[in-house]
Amino acid sequence: MAFLTVPQFLIPGFDRVTLLAVFCTVFALVFDFMKRRQKCINYPPGPWTLPFIGSVFHVSNDNPSTSFEKLCSQYGNIFSLQFGWTDVVVLNGYETIKEGLVKKSEDTSDRPILPIYEKYGKLFGEGILFARFGKWWRDQRRFALSTLKNFGLGKKSLEARIVEEASFLNDEFEAEIGHPFDPHFRINNAASNIICSLIFGDRFDYQDKKFLHLLELIDESVVLEAGFWAKLVNMFPFIDGLPGPHRRIFENQKKMVEFIQEIVAEHKEVWDPNEPRDFIDAFLVECEKVTLTGRFVR
Repeated sequence: MAFLTVPQFLIPGFDRVTLLAVFCTVFALVFDFMKRRQKCINYPPGPWTLPFIGSVFHVSNDNPSTSFEKLCSQYGNIFSLQFGWTDVVVLNGYETIKEGLVKKSEDTSDRPILPIYEKYGKLFGEGILFARFGKWWRDQRRFALSTLKNFGLGKKSLEARIVEEASFLNDEFEAEIGHPFDPHFRINNAASNIICSLIFGDRFDYQDKKFLHLLELIDESVVLEAGFWAKLVNMFPFIDGLPGPHRRIFENQKKMVEFIQEIVAEHKEVWDPNEPRDFIDAFLVECEKVTLTGRFVR
């Protein structure tokens, strides 16, 4: 004797897989609709949105500034967009930006949650650029600025390092006289060496293969992070495990962190708490002071 299930009896021809797909689709649409309703009373106006993907079709990936100009003419200098399930408020014009970022800086100081950076931020630390706004971020920023100033940032003493590096860069250019060459990585190397002299206490030779590889990773990541796949992952974090160019970003991030961890490990072997040589040494000293909290070192 055969029995019909209730769904099969009510909807002839529908198998369980089809019904499950319909149920999941309806549930997702309802969830998406309810999420979009969670807006404050004076939320800025914006263009219509589609389920799950939001208003991405209103912004050109190749020329977003033109799209923003059109939206400004329609909705004013303050309007909203939705990328996936991420809400975005756009400020346009000098006075509007000054009002938002200067006069109401406490309201606009937080960072967005970007899965592209969050994945390794949880494992290796968020640093200053991507950490959420709060007391910990303010402490980190205050320490970083004061320490870098102690080592010459913003002072005339940094000029000597810049002049020295400019001399090395000039030697590299002179070695290429007589034939064309791409100065991109040499200029990047020079600028990076000035930063490295403050952070790591040393510069890297222009033929240092390990450091050149690091610069290549950074260069590649900057391009990929501005690409379509990175934006897609930021909108839909659950797809970060799928194959695609964004996986290369994660791999590059890991290699960059490993490079820095290696230098930090070398510093730990020879550092003297009483005579910090660079930012890393000073950071290690500060970590020793606040070991009980464990928060500063993230």
